[in-house]
Amino acid sequence: MSRELTDKRIERADQYDQRTRYQAEWYCNRANVNKKFFQAIGIVIIFLGSLVGFLPLFDDASGKRDILIGICGGLIVILKGVERIWLPEEKWVNYRKASEALLREREKYTEGIAPYQFGRDEDSVYTLFVERSILIKAEEQNNFWGLNDKNEKIEQKPDPQT
Repeated sequence: MSRELTDKRIERADQYDQRTRYQAEWYCNRANVNKKFFQAIGIVIIFLGSLVGFLPLFDDASGKRDILIGICGGLIVILKGVERIWLPEEKWVNYRKASEALLREREKYTEGIAPYQFGRDEDSVYTLFVERSILIKAEEQNNFWGLNDKNEKIEQKPDPQT
């Protein structure tokens, strides 16, 4: 593996990255946003759940304790519903996978690791790198639509004609 060839591949990968850098950054940023959102919801649910278990220990003749317990329970249900609809954990994982896969593909290309071995036609190897990078993005988009379809499915009645 020659250093010249490695440097040339790094230069070509950098050129490709300049055209698509915003996508890789977007995947990374969206992964971080969804991770923080998912973790924040989880922390609030844990806090509210602990209040539901802790508040009954106090005597309260006014009934405010019971109202507070009901509000905590209602907020837990709402947060779990938001979590179920927006799927921040699944999006976080999918975006992180896409981001890491793009970085891994770039490294394999620049280092000449299969399927990008040195000694092959460089234009063909570069084309393969671009095609595989596009496939990674397409797979993430398919995962995104699959997650959204899962949330939007409506029970369909069987067709009486069949």
